[in-house]
Amino acid sequence: MPCPGAWPPTAPSRPCRTTALVRIARDLPPAILAPVLGLHAITAPQWRRRAATGWTAASKPVAPAGHR
Repeated sequence: MPCPGAWPPTAPSRPCRTTALVRIARDLPPAILAPVLGLHAITAPQWRRRAATGWTAASKPVAPAGHR
């Protein structure tokens, strides 16, 4: 989904902001990310971990208890 200059102008902006934040969190250490974006000192490392985690990790099926 192209965000910059997306048409129509009413395209959802939250996914674009999230994508941009994940991309910048991947490139910057939390000590720089927090003051640059105005994030809390605890929030910046959380975004860094989220950016480093593969999105497929969230979609892996979990076996019911007792079936491992």
